Amino acid sequence: MCDEFFRRESNGKLGDIISEEKKSTIQVGTAKDLNGEYTFFISGDSVLSCDKPLLKNRPIYIPNEIELKVFNSIGYACLYDCIV
Repeated sequence: MCDEFFRRESNGKLGDIISEEKKSTIQVGTAKDLNGEYTFFISGDSVLSCDKPLLKNRPIYIPNEIELKVFNSIGYACLYDCIV
């Protein structure tokens, strides 16, 4: 079964569906003090908030040295450093 998978012709490239977003201008230290209406995802376990959205309805993948975290943003969200 695995051999069949690797013999298949590619139907796309990751670059067609994944993009690296610019790093947020909002720093994590600043977001800790905000009480905004939009979620602010960081690589740690906390989910903070921010005042202005940076993304809308996009899955968010936040890699760090140990693991890859996946968040599904329904509506608007902010992020610190990630791939969507």
